[in-house]
Amino acid sequence: MLSKKPKLYLASESPRRHALLRQYGIPFTVIPNLLLNEILPQRCHNIRPFLRQLATEKVMTSKNGFEGIILGVDTSVLWQDEILGKPRDLEEAQTILKKLSGKTHDVISGFCLLDTRSGKKITRTETSQVTFNALDKETINVYCQTYKPLDKAGSYGIQDCPEILIKHLKGSVENVMGLPIKTLQKALRELHAN
Repeated sequence: MLSKKPKLYLASESPRRHALLRQYGIPFTVIPNLLLNEILPQRCHNIRPFLRQLATEKVMTSKNGFEGIILGVDTSVLWQDEILGKPRDLEEAQTILKKLSGKTHDVISGFCLLDTRSGKKITRTETSQVTFNALDKETINVYCQTYKPLDKAGSYGIQDCPEILIKHLKGSVENVMGLPIKTLQKALRELHAN
């Protein structure tokens, strides 16, 4: 039986994930994500296995030298089987937001937890659905100039979206931010129980 509660290591530089873990009182230490080639298909009907695999690869490449629980996460925006990643430039961000305008899309996160002491591993995915209002060109342009869409999958961050963008959210807002925190808490309890 393993003794004291293990340390949690997050293999991610995402400020949104850091903020969520702090907000929910989960102590963690950031470590480098050493997975250099994060390859996902451009189109995919069921992306969940890919996200779990990608999160697992992040953990497995980043775990060396750390004793405790390693957390790897990946979040994707899926619209009509098309994976919308981080835009390359503002023009692409505007194109992506135009696609999402007036429609519903899925935001899916996959994570992997690995206890390096016991070798136990847990992977999970969670899906939220976001419906955008119909957006005109000016609204899209103002959003792109104001809210820095280039570091966000799908070209937007739910945490800084003005109300005019979002019509409806079904599921976890934290998942849309990049970390399904309540599902993660349950998985951490599972690891600690063994």
